[in-house]
Amino acid sequence: MRSNMNLRRATLDDVPAMVSLHARAVREVCSRDYAPEQIDNWLSKPTDERFAENVSGGLVYVCVGGAGDVMGFGERRADSIASLYVNPDHHRRGVASLILRKLESDARAAGKPELLTHSTVTALGLYEKHGYENLGEVTCHASRQIPLEAYRVRKRL
Repeated sequence: MRSNMNLRRATLDDVPAMVSLHARAVREVCSRDYAPEQIDNWLSKPTDERFAENVSGGLVYVCVGGAGDVMGFGERRADSIASLYVNPDHHRRGVASLILRKLESDARAAGKPELLTHSTVTALGLYEKHGYENLGEVTCHASRQIPLEAYRVRKRL
């Protein structure tokens, strides 16, 4: 499958696919670890504008398949991974790992000594597989009325 994947910087044309992918990933994958009210609240923020702003001003990468379909995306802000989502149809095919390695490589090239993120319960295994240290459980409130359990993780680069 990897030969059919290509990483590139996200463009504003990718935003609709990213918004759809994000909603599917949260509803279909993260719902295994979070309550329905948490999922609904997670997805209640206006995403089109937020994603467009992130693509315009950030380091956002998309992984696209041979047909040009967005398989996943990830964003780095300074020394943090701001987001990493994979289309449920492409889980466990190396998409997240490919994006994560690119975010790490860019951070290294920018002179960052480490990368941090708040990992969902769902994604914790992925980060640990890639050498991230679990710094402990945190509760995320980032403009959400209903808190989400997460883990602060770090990788020294």
